[in-house]
Amino acid sequence: MSENLIIAQLTPEQEALIPVYQEKWCQIALSTERIDRDKAAKAIKTAYKLIDEDEPDVIFFDSPYEAAKHLLFNDNYSNLRYDELLTRLIIEVCKVGENYPQLSLELQVNDELWDKITNFDEIMLRAVAEQLKANYDKTLYISAEFEGRPLQSINIDRLNFAWEADFIISELNLKSNVGLSIFFNIIEHCGWINAYQEACLICDRPTKLSFNSQNLLHAEGKPAIEYVDGFRVYVDKGVIL
Repeated sequence: MSENLIIAQLTPEQEALIPVYQEKWCQIALSTERIDRDKAAKAIKTAYKLIDEDEPDVIFFDSPYEAAKHLLFNDNYSNLRYDELLTRLIIEVCKVGENYPQLSLELQVNDELWDKITNFDEIMLRAVAEQLKANYDKTLYISAEFEGRPLQSINIDRLNFAWEADFIISELNLKSNVGLSIFFNIIEHCGWINAYQEACLICDRPTKLSFNSQNLLHAEGKPAIEYVDGFRVYVDKGVIL
């Protein structure tokens, strides 16, 4: 990070825009629009190239359940996971340190937005694992760590990086770079993914998400989460039924 660009205080107008950028990336993370598969595949292949990995096969699924089922019966992928992919991509982004200022202040985070995403992550991961266990009599482990999960979920740290970088570039008039553009494209176009050396699995977004006023997944008498392939999850006030 450059020592020549130091920002100690934002203007009131800039501070007022912080929630706008947070809401923007929260909406991207919880979008119910179909992903553009051409854009998603291009983003992934470009990211692999940037971190000096061979181009993977990009495999699309209609729901996290179908992607997790694929992983259940294809456990021979080499160990390059989603979190590692984006971490290495961020390292490439930050190599161009002169593009970014030092911020000697903490940017305020809207916890309610991230609670909403966290609830979706936790509910979906548990629902996928429970459905797999019920259908295939396999022992699956749900862990607070990525290694134990059947599919990689939205990563709050990565979303925080996305909105902060977007805010810095757009409002502080600093240049972007190729790595950051790729990072934005992955978050915006790829939904949930699992990245391996040979292949990258991408699952489409839900067609429906229902939350209550407490930002918990909730729907009465109908699914709170639905996918185009019919996978659905019934949730009452954040609890799977």
